[in-house]
Amino acid sequence: MKKTVLLFVLGIGLISRLCASQYGVIAHIGQPSENHLAEAEFKLFNEIGIDWVRCDFDWSGVNPDRGKWDFRHLDRIVELAEKYNIKILPILDYDVAWYRPSHKHIDAWVDYVRRIVTRYGKKLRYWEVYNEPNLEHFWRTTPSGTEYAEFLKRTYETIKAIDPEIKVLYGGTSRIPLNFIEESYKAGAGKYFDIMCIHPYRWSDQPETLLPELQALHKLMAQYQISQPLWITEMGYSTVLPPFYTEVLPAAFRKLNIIPGNTTIGIVSDADFGYAAANRDFDPELYFSDFREIKYLTLPQLHRLDPKKVPVLIPTAGGALPRQMIDDLYSYVKKGGTLIFPARIPLWYLLDKQPDGRLKTQTVFGELYKKFHMGYIHHYWKKTEKWQKPAKEFADEIEFKTPYPFLGIFLTAENLQQGDTFTPIIEGGMDDGNYAIAALYRFNSSLKGNIIASTLTSQTVPPDKQAELLPRSYLLLQACGVKKVFSYCFQSTEQKAWDIESYFGIVNRELKPQKSFYAYKTMTAHCPPGSSSPVLTNTDVCYIAHWRKPDQTPVWAIWTEQYPKRLKLNIKGKVISAVNHIGEKVDLTDKYVVSPSVTYIVGPSSVSIK
Repeated sequence: MKKTVLLFVLGIGLISRLCASQYGVIAHIGQPSENHLAEAEFKLFNEIGIDWVRCDFDWSGVNPDRGKWDFRHLDRIVELAEKYNIKILPILDYDVAWYRPSHKHIDAWVDYVRRIVTRYGKKLRYWEVYNEPNLEHFWRTTPSGTEYAEFLKRTYETIKAIDPEIKVLYGGTSRIPLNFIEESYKAGAGKYFDIMCIHPYRWSDQPETLLPELQALHKLMAQYQISQPLWITEMGYSTVLPPFYTEVLPAAFRKLNIIPGNTTIGIVSDADFGYAAANRDFDPELYFSDFREIKYLTLPQLHRLDPKKVPVLIPTAGGALPRQMIDDLYSYVKKGGTLIFPARIPLWYLLDKQPDGRLKTQTVFGELYKKFHMGYIHHYWKKTEKWQKPAKEFADEIEFKTPYPFLGIFLTAENLQQGDTFTPIIEGGMDDGNYAIAALYRFNSSLKGNIIASTLTSQTVPPDKQAELLPRSYLLLQACGVKKVFSYCFQSTEQKAWDIESYFGIVNRELKPQKSFYAYKTMTAHCPPGSSSPVLTNTDVCYIAHWRKPDQTPVWAIWTEQYPKRLKLNIKGKVISAVNHIGEKVDLTDKYVVSPSVTYIVGPSSVSIK
């Protein structure tokens, strides 16, 4: 079986031992909204092994009025952090109303930096210079790597004049904007920071998609002879409920007279094939809890599926589905069933199982649309989306306050037969008109059922998936040489039901732990500070990482990127314990199913796939 050691693919050298405290989190304890929760949060940090907290020491917070300085709220959290043995990474950021933007008032900015670093520098030894300076929202003007380099230089020189041993961090960029970063390097930024920082959010994508981007960043740093350590000072996943499931789908059900409490919904899931509709941004148990029954169906069970028994079916929550189910889906709709294609591009990608068990994706574009009486139009290279909103027929039923990322594929009435109808649900305004990005197809021709489809793509994941993705992110990044990772963020404020920003936390508004809290706790217990760096291997089937705890006990972690796979493990040595990502016991039988959830195996000298 082919294996690729990703560390060497990335060109990043193996680190023999992780940092003494590599686990961090972002908490807004430097601001009034969360400052009063600092002590309660620090106690929870201690419980799950979080050593660092990143928070704003923003200019406006300590300089609320011209000529007035107030550090009392920061004094409090610095004292509390010392009490609970938590290290603070402060962010020097933003501006005040009378000096905006800060990079245009550099002398005033330097005065703020000098005051705050002088006050706390003996205790706080790391300072990050601004937050996401590549975004206009924060930089206040068009972002410029050259401008940031000069801004960083002046800040660096100010801090080092106070204490040359204090570490200065490059302001974490939104994602990995290589052009912005290179522009700053060309302007000399590499001489004015001790640690490089990025915020490589994946939104609803798997953390494994980071690997080629990290490789590109490493090459860029090497090109400019920059060898400083790399930290991830923000990364996380929002769990706000996607409006497709909370608004769009219920409205479509009402049009079709589908009453969830009286209805069984089918979800395709086949571990033998290695496929499940329930992927990273789809959780049937959460989204369809009001249905009478959720029935999980294997591929063979689709052959004679009766729409009277299972009136609604979700074959895929993304864009790809097994080729062998196409004729069964057609037969199902022909007999009156309702298909749901929730996201991305319906019927655009097909999966074929290879002799070695891998799934190969083939792009078939719109070849299947005529078969299912659907139509599409694409604008992804020449049009600009202006807005998204409910279509006229649904305007009174749907709020839809969270626009989705633009894919450029729209649904149309093309290929309808006589008797069929097409009703837009959500529309996107384009340069040349309005187009449906979610729609309802009702058939009364050779097909007798319905299709509810959208080309929306979520930027969020369900809470269960957030818990799965958190340890995968940390293990991947640690294996690639990243020294510290700060999870965004600790508390979900839950201020607005539709707001992505309000739902990144691993605890809720009342500080009640979510599943991701327990995933963090399980991760730090199995890879505590002082462990060796994970060595990561990507097989054709799954990812395997292994490392040793400080006491030299071997630990293994195994997971798949997207779909579950049934396999047999070859384990050498005694298994002390085997648990999943949230600490629940796992039975490593011959029918073990490796899934996107990390399984930790403690004790064996070797773990591989038979």
